[in-house]
Amino acid sequence: MRLALGIFSFLLVVMVGGLFAQSFPRKDLRFTDNWKFYLGDAPGAQATSFSDASWTPVCLPHTARIESAISHGSWDSYQGYYWYRKSFLPDTSWKGKKVFLEVEAAMQVSQVYVNGALKMTYYGGYNPFTLDLTGSLVYGQTNVIAMRITNAASTQCSPGAEHRDFYYYGGLYRYVNIHVTDSLHITDAVYANIPAGGGVFVTYPAATASSATVQVKTHV
Repeated sequence: MRLALGIFSFLLVVMVGGLFAQSFPRKDLRFTDNWKFYLGDAPGAQATSFSDASWTPVCLPHTARIESAISHGSWDSYQGYYWYRKSFLPDTSWKGKKVFLEVEAAMQVSQVYVNGALKMTYYGGYNPFTLDLTGSLVYGQTNVIAMRITNAASTQCSPGAEHRDFYYYGGLYRYVNIHVTDSLHITDAVYANIPAGGGVFVTYPAATASSATVQVKTHV
């Protein structure tokens, strides 16, 4: 019975996915080109009117500073604030849809601004985080995402060190993505923030050499 229910759940996911594809195909877009980078703090850089013309153009993944291969016994790696900014024109096909920004990793405390407004502060340099952009985008004009990040040692996030005994390398060192979905959609597991849930959650309660029980739980 469990196997049958598991297969039914899997088929339901496939059918629902097919319905989504007919109405609005999900778009998963790399959001990695044409960022601007500044090493250091830049008060006011979250504002849409701020000029980043003198900042360094970068593509992601990116590190805040290329560090020396040998430290010569001194802690000379960069520790402090740095900024990333991206100006973009949202595609009109996104209008009326759900639009999410996924940051796969940023080292290590990140303040995320959308069109000048602080939308999230995320603590942690090793895990992804997701932000709902839907109500913050303005169509027909340039939008700005700005991120103020620090890689200084902190007790507020893992590994919780007040004084470092190893390097916390900085940067948006993994990909940043845009996900565009229908208003009815299978959730992002990280954004849903449901223990043992969110997205598609597959478990195998029992397995032997000859048979297995598969359970598929889908959060829509």
